[in-house]
Amino acid sequence: MICNDSFLSIFRNCYLRSLIRNNSFKDTVIIIPTLEYLNDNHQYLSVLSNVDKLQYNISIRFKFNSLSNCIKFNSNSHKHLINDIDTFYSGEQELHLGNLHDQVHILSICFEQDRPKTVIGKLPESIVELHINAHSESDFVCLELEEILSDLPKNLKVLYISYNFSLSSEDSKIQLPDSLVHLEFSGTRTDFDRFVVNGVPNRVLKSACLEITSVEDLDWLQDRPWINYIFINEVVPNQIPSHVRQIILSAGLDDVEAFFQKLPVQLEYLNVSKIKSTQNQQPFVQFFKQYTPRLKRLSLVIEGEEDLGKDSCFPDNLEYLNINGYRKEINGSMLPPNLKTLDLARYNQELKVGSFTNTITDLSASYDGPLKASVLPTQLKRLSFFIFNNRIEPHSLPLSLTNLQLNQFSGSFEHVGSLDNLRELKIGTLNQSIVDTLANVKKIKISFYEIAPNTRFTNTSITDLSLYNLKYYEIKTIPDGFLPPHLVRLLITHFRIKSIDTIPPSCACFKYNYKNLDTTLIPESVRSICFLEPF
Repeated sequence: MICNDSFLSIFRNCYLRSLIRNNSFKDTVIIIPTLEYLNDNHQYLSVLSNVDKLQYNISIRFKFNSLSNCIKFNSNSHKHLINDIDTFYSGEQELHLGNLHDQVHILSICFEQDRPKTVIGKLPESIVELHINAHSESDFVCLELEEILSDLPKNLKVLYISYNFSLSSEDSKIQLPDSLVHLEFSGTRTDFDRFVVNGVPNRVLKSACLEITSVEDLDWLQDRPWINYIFINEVVPNQIPSHVRQIILSAGLDDVEAFFQKLPVQLEYLNVSKIKSTQNQQPFVQFFKQYTPRLKRLSLVIEGEEDLGKDSCFPDNLEYLNINGYRKEINGSMLPPNLKTLDLARYNQELKVGSFTNTITDLSASYDGPLKASVLPTQLKRLSFFIFNNRIEPHSLPLSLTNLQLNQFSGSFEHVGSLDNLRELKIGTLNQSIVDTLANVKKIKISFYEIAPNTRFTNTSITDLSLYNLKYYEIKTIPDGFLPPHLVRLLITHFRIKSIDTIPPSCACFKYNYKNLDTTLIPESVRSICFLEPF
């Protein structure tokens, strides 16, 4: 009785009820698959106010896919509830920005190189995040893009411009809003010189990447502290400006130490291709602690028989390490003490006890050797072995795993035990031994290429299940008795159902993407049915 009274007291308090609801949906994207779905659920969506969606980063997203879809949306009386529009479309030849309502916060539009459009109207001032994508196999100058950039919403915070776009050589300037904090755009000095950025102290536009091809580019960058991310095509002789925090180097290095000497001490991210120690010099790994002590993220493509040594030469602050092409054995003693993510591309040395540190929570590798007990980090959350199809020994998969990706695996999980924390699984062949490890899981997303015969979820406690057939060109049939008996929510992609008994009577919410699915076989217990656009 006391519990019920407490609940009613909270429920009757409008402020507390709203606070609980907003925090429950914080940083969430609610997909609206069809306008019919919007009409059927508008009363529930309307409890989230325009201010709520902004303050708590709640997106109610609708995707345009045809002109008829656009016409229906424009006349829909509930369209104001949609604040996130994906791939806005208003016709083959015209883009009517005036059709956008004034409660849109996030907008994605796409331009095609061979299909120019006339832009009519301007973007609503409500937009805070704008994605301008390109459908093209090569870079091109898009005049429609420049027309939109010439009059951006004053409250815009995030602007994404596809790497396929090149700005024209016009002298006209593009004023970026003072509110902008994230500019995802890669371009030359000529491109960036068209942007006008007000000189707010310490202002940095995240993800704005300048392509460096000459000494003059570095000189120009010196007076643009709002750009701290550079892409270097050719090694230049000058010192790199001290405000730069991220560097991608695609050129080979003749003198590794000379390059490190030009790096800013405060550098946080470094991506280097084709690196190897040069003759009569120290191994290049010795330079990281000396010249980049603040480094947090590092990606290396190693050439030859480079040896990283037995003791860590990496900065203590390093949290992310990607090593591509390393041919020696990895040992935990060579890894930095605060490492969280390790990605070992083109690595297939044997993994042993002591290969990793227990600080690692995200591990991926091109590994196909046996997986032995106590080798993986004890706190590992995400594991991705892309080509693995070998033996899994008892006690080799940590119970902490929430995401497991074994794309090619078709073997047994017989000795794995329960994976109670798993929320996402990608596997080559789903079989009964794998399902048995999910006995205590309530919610999970499973992707696979094949299902082994006699595989059933009968003895699991799963109530929320998403099944993805990765052979999207081959529609599979879900047999009777396959699904969990207590299922409440079910999502299936590229599947058909066999009979009225396929979906258990406990199921209340069903989503699917196979357009020819026989909907008469959906039981009456399902109150919410949603067709997803095929992908």
